[in-house]
Amino acid sequence: CLNDTRVDILADIVQWAASLGNPKIFWLRGKAGTGKTTIARTVARKLDGEIVGGEKCIVASFFFKRGGGNLERIAYLVPTVARQLADTMSSLATGIANALREDSQLPGANMDYQFRYLLQAPCEAISQGRVNRTRIIIVIDSLDECDDAKGIETLLPLLGTLVKIHSTNLQVLVTSRPDRIIEDTFDTMDSTLCTRMDLDDAQEMSIGQDMRKFFIAEFAKIRGRPSVRRLANLGEDWPGETNIEALVQQSKPVFIVASTICRYIDTANPQGRLQDLFTQRSDNLTSRLEQLYLPILRHASIDADGQKNYHWEPLFESIVKPLILLNQPLSLRALAELLDCSPAEVREALDPLYSVIQVPIEDSKPITTYHLSFRDCLVNLHDKAQAQFRINEKETHRVLLERCLELLRSSFLQHGLSEGVVGGGICGPMCPGTSRKRISRDQIDSHISEAVRYAACNWCSHLIKLNPGLIELENVDEFLKRHFLHWIECMSWLGKIKDAISIVNQLRLHAQDNRTHDFKAFLEDAIRWIAAFQDLVSTTPLQTYLAALVRSPSKSIVRARFNHLIEQNLDMCFSRHDDWGPLQQRIRYGDSVSCVAISPDNKTVAAGLYNGNVRLWDTDMNTDAELYWVKNGRSHIHELRFLPDGRNLSMSSLDCALIINMLTKEVKVLFDRSKDSSQICGISPDAQLAAVDSQGVITLHNLRTKTKQLDISKERRPGSPVVFSPDSGTVVSSLTDCSVKIWSTSSGDEVASLEEHSDDISCLAFSPNGSRLASGCESGTICLWNTSTWSQEWVFDGNTALQFTFSPEGETLALAGICEPFFLLNAETGEEEVSSEIDIDGCTAFALSSGGRKLVVGNEAGDLRVLDARIEPRFQTTMIGAEITAMGHADSVKVIKMSPDGQLLATGSHDASVRLWDTHNWKQISLMKGHTSTISTLAFTLNGDMIASGSEDCTVRIWNTKSGEQMSIFTGHVEKLITAAVSPVDDTVASSDATGDVRLWDAKGGNQ
Repeated sequence: CLNDTRVDILADIVQWAASLGNPKIFWLRGKAGTGKTTIARTVARKLDGEIVGGEKCIVASFFFKRGGGNLERIAYLVPTVARQLADTMSSLATGIANALREDSQLPGANMDYQFRYLLQAPCEAISQGRVNRTRIIIVIDSLDECDDAKGIETLLPLLGTLVKIHSTNLQVLVTSRPDRIIEDTFDTMDSTLCTRMDLDDAQEMSIGQDMRKFFIAEFAKIRGRPSVRRLANLGEDWPGETNIEALVQQSKPVFIVASTICRYIDTANPQGRLQDLFTQRSDNLTSRLEQLYLPILRHASIDADGQKNYHWEPLFESIVKPLILLNQPLSLRALAELLDCSPAEVREALDPLYSVIQVPIEDSKPITTYHLSFRDCLVNLHDKAQAQFRINEKETHRVLLERCLELLRSSFLQHGLSEGVVGGGICGPMCPGTSRKRISRDQIDSHISEAVRYAACNWCSHLIKLNPGLIELENVDEFLKRHFLHWIECMSWLGKIKDAISIVNQLRLHAQDNRTHDFKAFLEDAIRWIAAFQDLVSTTPLQTYLAALVRSPSKSIVRARFNHLIEQNLDMCFSRHDDWGPLQQRIRYGDSVSCVAISPDNKTVAAGLYNGNVRLWDTDMNTDAELYWVKNGRSHIHELRFLPDGRNLSMSSLDCALIINMLTKEVKVLFDRSKDSSQICGISPDAQLAAVDSQGVITLHNLRTKTKQLDISKERRPGSPVVFSPDSGTVVSSLTDCSVKIWSTSSGDEVASLEEHSDDISCLAFSPNGSRLASGCESGTICLWNTSTWSQEWVFDGNTALQFTFSPEGETLALAGICEPFFLLNAETGEEEVSSEIDIDGCTAFALSSGGRKLVVGNEAGDLRVLDARIEPRFQTTMIGAEITAMGHADSVKVIKMSPDGQLLATGSHDASVRLWDTHNWKQISLMKGHTSTISTLAFTLNGDMIASGSEDCTVRIWNTKSGEQMSIFTGHVEKLITAAVSPVDDTVASSDATGDVRLWDAKGGNQ
């Protein structure tokens, strides 16, 4: 801020910073352009390194800017703040460095995970609990301009947690426009944590005086410029008190108006520019912005002779409007490439707008607007007489979409990537197995320009923002028909393959029109294709065209569209799968999964990990975030349940029971047993009761009064399950005698005893309506009981299920065990609906969705998978590897070769034999024996009458393909054969061995 301005506001903030206790968060809010960022920057500079409230003050900051690239990404906030604090506080630096050593992927992790390990844990560790004498202020400016509304809802409660840490005196200053999401999130938090200041109210008395000082200082600079003194002949008091007062009234309360006016006037003819600004008056804020920006736009559209510049207006339409709606700033060079114009045309379009758009001298630096209000003005322009300046968002996003797709097309073609041809790849000729890690960032940037990077990552965003119709979706479909794999390769080189999944998912959600059925089917297949091969293509991008296609099911739409690439690049290949198997999605955690739950809308999966983490996985957008972390004690989480309100999740571990608000992450502690040896076994569905085991004694505790209600059993078998009925009226467990006991939760009386099992009980589950109870024992017997009569309805034998669950409707019972197949049973009859060979080996937790269609499985390795529970893997019989071994070869196949006419398939094995197969019926035609070691190479003659085989026994043999007889043998090599070929002209055989020797042979005569 200019000296001696915003004095009262700055004093209030400094006084808050020097105070002890709450409120620890200061929210400064104000309309666009009222000076919030300037105030935040001044506070940061004023307090950093100073003594505040008797303590040294350390300031860390993050200034959001919409359209500012990384400056609008909330994912960069925590690493930026952590780095700044680590640079100035050694006590924090140690904890942050340790966290990065343990997990080098932290800077790219989800924000809540970053927050936990880069800020919260290091702050909690400061001085081992002693109060730290350093005061930390975190300044977060323009929070409303970040790119993620959900991120705001996550961040603010995390900050609320951070400021409560006693070992450090930490406060947070947040600035933003008035914003519903920010307001609602603060309203859900502890009201004592946050104080709010409305900038419009706070500066009502001082704003005029502060602006007057600003104008006087700026006009003094303008008058002092040599060019102005030489040409304008301005007086020492120019522009005079009257004009300054008029400008103050025109600008109040928006400081960006005042600063833009000064930039606009600061020319060789300041008096002429000043007069342009006094043509309109308005008290409306939007009109006031128009009053500021329209004279600038009108002046830009007039040539040096004062006539309308008909050449500039098309440039404004084709360059300025798209520039304003970009998702992130581009350099002049990249903008020109994206919009298919010259850098000179970009400068010609932008130079007249120097007071509102910052164009760096260097073509490689990003172009930015000085303030977001310029965009707001152009998008919401009311003046019909100036309609040519208004941005039609839908049409401009359509232009940007078309330019993104066209630039990608031309870039792919430039690199030899046409519809039917794959050259060396986007980054130049290289081996298909080249690892992305071996290619430098500079090499990638030299082949994928800034504009192409923007187009690849943002085309779908522009499509969605224009609310696409059938025509736009058909255009995108046509693009993906030709260039889907090229785009995937590009995203792989950029390290954005996970973003590709999100992009295709968003596209799928917008392709709901019945007329786009085929397009939607392709997108659904593409999502599964990317999810299946993301690890492969992200590490070796060129395998997009090879292994990822070859390993796709034969019925995959992606494979069908690009099958010509398989034929082009491979002599032969087989697909082991007809169709996609049960696996739909997968995410990997670093620890074993102990329990899972599926939200009622089937879109979110909650996972509890053995290390105490509770994760939320949005399966639609394929995003994952930490919800909670059990910090101490027995962190093993054994139950998660989505509550009916859709906002809260109940969680119980061995020593605590919580309800967590999934929006604000506020935690309500229902029960805490961390200070004794007893264990929480279960929480009732109404969250009123907890079952606690203390050395075999089951006790019910009232969670509302935090008191013991009654004892119900003294003979519980250690580790046996404890479950409540859906109405919380009964509780069930098993005793040491293998019986299942049911007790009333109100009286503690035994309701029933089920004694059919002859082994320890491994699992218990009530149906959702409470009408049935399923029990399973370790010997493999599963019983279903009617809870009205406690009579047995059916028995299912032969599955040693470690756990089972009912579908939400109660119609299906799913069974799973560590080494057992997965079963779906009809809950009414006990009959098998599906007995699948779905790979759930190592299953530690699973849940069934509504309709019993989706199965979520967690395992010991930390994998969480979404499976289609009613699809069994379908395999196509193929003549490769083990299948061929089973049909004749005594060992695995080493080499395969197809005859030129495709009628014969030759296989060479480690068993030293060559076999010929008829490709029509896959029957063996002949067996060729003679070699004494592994067959290493095969080559047919052009007409297919003869085949040459090379072996590790150093010989080459020629065989008659019709009779299978050996025609000749070549023995000149001294090392094992590497490769062989037959000339199509005269049947000359060329062979090469491990020494590099190449020899030519007469196939018929046998002479070298």
